[in-house]
Amino acid sequence: MKRFIIPIIALVVICIGSLTAFFIVQNKQNEIAHESKLREDDYALFTFNSESINKVTFEFDGQTYVAELDSTDSEWHFTSDAEFEVRHSYVQNVCTYMCNLTAVKDYGEANEENKKTYSLDNPVVITASNGSDEYKIYVGGSSPTGEFYYVMTGNRDKIYAIDSLYGTVLRTTRDLLKDRYLIPYSDAEIANIKIRTTNDETLEFSSNPEDGTWLIPDKFNGLTVSNTSVSSMVTVMMRLEAQNFFEENLTDYSLYGFDNPDGELTVTGKDGTSVKRLFSYNGEKNPENIYVLFEESGQVASYNAFDCDFIEDTYIEFLLEYFCNFNRSTTTGFDFTFGDASESFTFDSETDTVKCGDVSVNEKGDTAFTAFEHFFDSLCYMEIVKLDVEASPDTSADAVLSVNFHKTDGTDMLVELYEADDKFLYVAINGEYSGALIDRTHVFGINSVDSFYTAFTEAMA
Repeated sequence: MKRFIIPIIALVVICIGSLTAFFIVQNKQNEIAHESKLREDDYALFTFNSESINKVTFEFDGQTYVAELDSTDSEWHFTSDAEFEVRHSYVQNVCTYMCNLTAVKDYGEANEENKKTYSLDNPVVITASNGSDEYKIYVGGSSPTGEFYYVMTGNRDKIYAIDSLYGTVLRTTRDLLKDRYLIPYSDAEIANIKIRTTNDETLEFSSNPEDGTWLIPDKFNGLTVSNTSVSSMVTVMMRLEAQNFFEENLTDYSLYGFDNPDGELTVTGKDGTSVKRLFSYNGEKNPENIYVLFEESGQVASYNAFDCDFIEDTYIEFLLEYFCNFNRSTTTGFDFTFGDASESFTFDSETDTVKCGDVSVNEKGDTAFTAFEHFFDSLCYMEIVKLDVEASPDTSADAVLSVNFHKTDGTDMLVELYEADDKFLYVAINGEYSGALIDRTHVFGINSVDSFYTAFTEAMA
């Protein structure tokens, strides 16, 4: 009997030992889990809805900047005195980064000695408010390795470390707060744009209040703006952001070459406000960046030079390439005078036929019809190659070529070409000089109006 009792006793002892060890281990795990939960709760510095924040106050270097969210346009604006516009996206990022901010380590009590050690004796202070609750963070310096930033919050007497991904944003500077966009308007808010280019030419574009299209000065009589080209330039202007900021309140314009700028931009809003920007390569050839002066504030910034190439443009870049871009579906015919030749052409859109006087071009066969199409295209696609609004061509003299297009809306467009020099011809539209010139080779020479008209008359003979 004793042989059986001893093993049983041993088994009971083993079981008791195992259970004791299990409860010890389980208790230890519970303690670890509890401590982890406490640490997790302690490290959760903020928990709030970032979209509920409507006011953010920044305090650093003895300055206070108060930004409030405007409910009418959902944009952040300074309500305190500031020498610059606030960067909307930055304030929004601050709210987003703070709302669920979690520490990665704590550095103990926030006594005076520790504050000085971690640069929290002179911190950046950010206070986010939703009207009823405030969330305050004090941001000190970065760790020696740059991995962390040291912070405190308004309701805890403790120092924490946060990841530098968040710290670099929350450690506010004036440059971070500054609006980096070149102009403060959207395309729909712009009334007028004026550019003085590197060639001392002034380009001006005005928004048509009736339909929002772009207009150019009346001196370009009869020429049509390429709305796509102007809108593309405006889009670039709206999206341009400064790469770096330099001097503030600049008074000596010669330091950056603004005493003799390479370009100027003035944008006027529909609300009557305006901004002026000066551009300077500062004597550099083919630079990657260009200096820009915000004349209202004296702020100097740098932008990508390629993106600012509109200061090197001419009006030609913003006009339709062909000033009389017609086809047989937009005209009912035209009258043509060239030297001693004078012809009248009519189109019948229903039968898709063309008449030269009383003679049907279609009935003369495919060769004649193809020759006519080449001739007609040469008249419809005259390319502007040069602008000279200061010229005064003698429009009382005989025109080199005259075409009067009869449009389907019942109006006419009279195009007349006059001698300029041995390379160009002046263009007059509806009896007035347009400021445009075309290449003489478009009218005389190989594949010209002259050669296509000759081929047409031969085909009709």
